[in-house]
Amino acid sequence: MIKSPVPAPDPLADLRPNYAERLCARVDSLSEFLGDARKGAVPELAISESHRCVHSMISSAAIFGHPELSRAARAAEQAFERRATMGDERLISSLEALLDAASHVLDVYEKPNPRNRQPRN
Repeated sequence: MIKSPVPAPDPLADLRPNYAERLCARVDSLSEFLGDARKGAVPELAISESHRCVHSMISSAAIFGHPELSRAARAAEQAFERRATMGDERLISSLEALLDAASHVLDVYEKPNPRNRQPRN
């Protein structure tokens, strides 16, 4: 009789809830930034903070097994880096794609999507 391999426990199981919470916060922050970018009103500090946020998402998404989110974050990071020559439209579209990918990941964690919240006044 051949025994089936026993699946290994998830080594990241204890860290996943915290990852999901951080991802919610990042989506919330990037959604606000995206709204400002669409209006053409983005302060330099917000650009720097959002660029750093996107950079952090690249590796954390890959570590937690979300390669699509990692790829979308990398594309957004490149759009931040090329913003001076490529313009804001490319940045806006890459952020939209990133937030869409993040929404799918949040669905996996059954977390409320910050993008569905009412905008702040």
